Amino acid sequence: MVMRVILSDATSLAQYILPVMYNNQPSIKNSANNEVYNTINGPVKIPGQRNFTEISIQSIFPVDKNYEFIVFGSHSNGWDYVDWLDSQKDRKKPIRAIVINGFKKTVVNKLFTVDSFEYSVKGNGDIAYTLELSEFNGEFWKSLKDAWNARKING
Repeated sequence: MVMRVILSDATSLAQYILPVMYNNQPSIKNSANNEVYNTINGPVKIPGQRNFTEISIQSIFPVDKNYEFIVFGSHSNGWDYVDWLDSQKDRKKPIRAIVINGFKKTVVNKLFTVDSFEYSVKGNGDIAYTLELSEFNGEFWKSLKDAWNARKING
């Protein structure tokens, strides 16, 4: 089953459906900081806090090509994706990533930071890329901003 990935700015006004996902499914990592303690009866594992979700994608952005495997609704010029991702990193704002599985069920719908975006132009003009995202903890930043604003108001 083919997954679909949609990237957008935090407000979801600009949406970018990734064009090629058939053989290049995203890797989604959900982990936790579990701890193991040794007891007289043997090791015991204690569930820990959940870590940030991470998504890794390796694929291509076709440049002005109409491959039959391109996801419907995606941009035909791969440079649109490169420009948008670069601009989001420059703005230092999180992006929203929505991952939908082959059964049309939303698997991920969260804000992420762009940890790494690498690309190169292939011989046929398409853009090969690797995109690494990690979950953005918006609640932490909201509480920090609220505390900062309260400090400014109260002196």
